[in-house]
Amino acid sequence: VGKKFVILSIIHVVVTSILMDIIPMTRVVDDVFLNTVFGGIIHGVGGAIALQANACSGGTDFISMTISNRYNISVWNYVLLFNAGLLAVSGFLFGFEPAMYSVLYKMITTMIINNLHSRYQRKTVFIVAPQAEPLATEIMKLTGHGITMFTGIGRYSGEERTLLYMVVSKDDLPALRGYLASKDEHIFMNVFNSEDLDGNFKLKPFD
Repeated sequence: VGKKFVILSIIHVVVTSILMDIIPMTRVVDDVFLNTVFGGIIHGVGGAIALQANACSGGTDFISMTISNRYNISVWNYVLLFNAGLLAVSGFLFGFEPAMYSVLYKMITTMIINNLHSRYQRKTVFIVAPQAEPLATEIMKLTGHGITMFTGIGRYSGEERTLLYMVVSKDDLPALRGYLASKDEHIFMNVFNSEDLDGNFKLKPFD
């Protein structure tokens, strides 16, 4: 990770600590289960917002992002297993009920982060265009990812078409859609999830 990531993470931790001291604690409900569920949701959303801004809340989050950035994978589920192991030990020592609520809290937080943090969500993109260039070259410059090109015939028009195949990060999609919309209204794009990806897929490192 880079200096900007470390600085933003330190700011996040400091501001969070100050706000926790300043904002008075207010009891909304007395139900432990509801507090666990909604606390996990709020924590997960807050954590995902920080991660989208290339920061984290410190602790195991910092370790997770360091490993994720090194290997280009999301490791939040592994962190959940590690935390669950620690909480299981604490359950033997101090009682299982609070430990089980804590595991539930961590599960909800992890689920929210996995869904909202888009850096490690890959998308397979197929683009059908009248011509390959300069479209393919400009898209490669825009996203930083390679493209495989195929030539085919449009069954409806009977005209030759170019099919561009590529895998991008979910974060790349808004810029890609905006670029294609500005070029040609006849360009067709289909996007679907890449569930299991192997090979040389590079992500932009943290600043």
